[in-house]
Parts: sequence; C-alpha cells; structure tokens
Amino acid sequence: FDEVVLKTKQDMLVEFYSPMCGHCAHFAPSYAQIAQFLGHSGDALAARMDLYHHQVPRSAKAAGFDIQSFPTLILVRPTQSSVKLVTYPRWRRDVNTVLSWVKEELAKPV
Repeated sequence: FDEVVLKTKQDMLVEFYSPMCGHCAHFAPSYAQIAQFLGHSGDALAARMDLYHHQVPRSAKAAGFDIQSFPTLILVRPTQSSVKLVTYPRWRRDVNTVLSWVKEELAKPV
C-alpha cells in the first residue's frame, strides 16, 4: 500500500470495498469501466482494496484515509511531500457521475 498508493507519482482513484457488501458487488462492473477509462485516458491510475481480507495500514490512517462505509472512493493526488486525499462525496456511483467528479477534481490545483 505504501509503495503503490502513498508514494504514487500519478493521480490514483482507489476503491475500498468488501466482497460481502451488496452495494460493492453492484458497483464492481461500473468501477471496472471507470478503471478501464482512466487507464486508457492516462488521467489517473485505478486501484481497489479489499477491506474484508485486508486492513487499512497504519500508514494510510496516518495519511488521512478514513473509511466509514463501503464502497468508498478516494482520489489520491501526489504532492511534493505527501499525498492529498479527496473522498467521493456522493451516493450516486454510476460511471458518468464518478468520471465527471474525477475530471472536476483533476482540474483543480493540488
């Protein structure tokens, strides 16, 4: 987690999910499309973390990752010394809505 997410040099959208979560299972195909789009566009990387089988590392908690529900989407934006975290603020999680939010956030300075 530290090497891939906290030390990223590129913007990254991370989904935190549980395989036991019905909302997560419903959202999984949409997130796959989002990840594919981001990968092809080069706008950001996409990653997922299963929090049923893995715990949020202490280093992530120290960096400000706060997972209160599933699925949670966090846009990780690298800065010169750390990362800036932007949590997806909406309940609506369709492909177009999430991608629009990502593009809005990427247009903002870090």
